[in-house]
Amino acid sequence: MPIANESISSYLDALSSRKSTPGGGAAAAFSGAQAASLMSMVLELSDDFPGHKTRSDLITEIKLAVQRFTQLANEDAEAFSSLMQAFRNKGDIQAGLKAAATPPLACLSLVVQLTQQLDTVKQYGNANLITDTAIAALLLRDTILASELNVLINLRSIEDDKFKQSARTTIHSAKAQIEYLESVATEISQQLS
Repeated sequence: MPIANESISSYLDALSSRKSTPGGGAAAAFSGAQAASLMSMVLELSDDFPGHKTRSDLITEIKLAVQRFTQLANEDAEAFSSLMQAFRNKGDIQAGLKAAATPPLACLSLVVQLTQQLDTVKQYGNANLITDTAIAALLLRDTILASELNVLINLRSIEDDKFKQSARTTIHSAKAQIEYLESVATEISQQLS
């Protein structure tokens, strides 16, 4: 059964079990899904705002990101299982390593997109839900840091220099968002102090 179809309790039981999947990659993807879900909730409970994009359009985009993060959690678990099988059966390990790095790389790219949308949520979101906006920012930051680790563990064994360079560019682009994400949380925390 895909991870996304399990109850939270079943997922956590699987995460804490002796099985290798789901693991950190799925946890990172679900961190991103939770961040996007919080952003959507804030917008659902906010008034319309000015700009070229309507509130409902932004909600639709963010909900698609929730679905994509959930798919990536499943893909991460599948890719890792396939990689382990390649090691056991002397299969194409290089292809398996690239496949295992692909879901966390996609998570990193998705966070960059959501960070731009978070700025709109921060500006126009319901002021009574600022803590949810701050928590979304922190979860996005954590998604970056966790996904980076899941990419790096595979990159150290990947031999394709072009793939490695592209992956490092994606990591760099995502990590460039961390300062902003932390500033959102800090600013809101200071408002509440």
